Amino acid sequence: MTPGDFRACVAYVRGQRVATGPFDIVMSGESPLDPEASGARIRAFAEAGATWWVEEGLGFSLDELRARIRSGPPRV
Repeated sequence: MTPGDFRACVAYVRGQRVATGPFDIVMSGESPLDPEASGARIRAFAEAGATWWVEEGLGFSLDELRARIRSGPPRV
């Protein structure tokens, strides 16, 4: 899903809501290993309305998962 697609989904959900209180909008995916690139990807979804990012990591090998942990958090 692109940030533009996500923005359209967020607009739809907001338009359908009856409740007026705040709510979270979660996006999940796999961000690049580089913290700067990862931050840029996550920032694009935050600007489109995401309030949470869940790093999936589906299919990562143990070594890939360790490398991601060592790279540190995204620089958002």
